[in-house]
Amino acid sequence: MTPNISREKWVLAAGQLEWEQWDDIHIVFQHAAGKTHFLNTVSHLLLQRLGASPQDSQTAANDIAQELGFDADAEFVDQIEKTLTRLEQLGLISKIREAPVET
Repeated sequence: MTPNISREKWVLAAGQLEWEQWDDIHIVFQHAAGKTHFLNTVSHLLLQRLGASPQDSQTAANDIAQELGFDADAEFVDQIEKTLTRLEQLGLISKIREAPVET
């Protein structure tokens, strides 16, 4: 018997966001919370991807690293996971849990 593996994915939280960008600074106004967030490029790219479709941290790290022109090593994946946790704390994203997959 093979174990079940559950992969957590992240998705953009419900609610309207307004986006602005000046050079390397990305600004998001979150209507539901009435808050403005200043984001770096990686955080901005994460939110864009999660707005398009749910992603797990490894997939998001690979996609962003590829877009920025480098390989997603373990340190970068760890940084993405920390950023996802912070974005969740800010109420910008939320976790979803997919059904376990047989391996």
